[in-house]
Amino acid sequence: MRGDGFLWLLLLFIAGGVAVLVVQHGEGEVLGLSLDQFGSLIGKVALVSVIGAVAWRMFAGKAGEAMKSALLWLVIVAALAVGYAYRGEIRPVTDRVLSEFVPGYAISTGANTVEIARGSGGFIVNATVNGAPVTLILDTGASAVVLTQEDAQAAGIALARLRDRRRSSDPAWTGPLISAR
Repeated sequence: MRGDGFLWLLLLFIAGGVAVLVVQHGEGEVLGLSLDQFGSLIGKVALVSVIGAVAWRMFAGKAGEAMKSALLWLVIVAALAVGYAYRGEIRPVTDRVLSEFVPGYAISTGANTVEIARGSGGFIVNATVNGAPVTLILDTGASAVVLTQEDAQAAGIALARLRDRRRSSDPAWTGPLISAR
């Protein structure tokens, strides 16, 4: 029952803020803030009050532990802020890491260079053809680009105009294929 006073004060604050918003009825300002800003302020003050009360209750009489926790959260927030601020510079590093762990994740390392990490069955690449997502098997010695009929249709390639149609003898794909030279 000791903490009831704070709860009633918080509820009174929220009710007062809502009452002011209702009275203003979509027009004017409150304390120099627009009604949207004032409503947002009421919600944020309530949220910070609840978080502060929980932290106060958790760390009552444990100032050292509270300081360690606050410092830890400060370091986490600072690291996230630095990562966000330098996200453009960090992008090549994250792309390189993803290419090692995600099969088929290709990264551009230069103007005309793309690197693909070898998967368990060879070089499988997740690509787009005319904006349609397609999974390709990269064969550096191939003399033609071959798509399934479904992938060609998804990419907007007119099947009637293509002459070279084959059936695959590859155990990985046994359906019809279309060769595009």
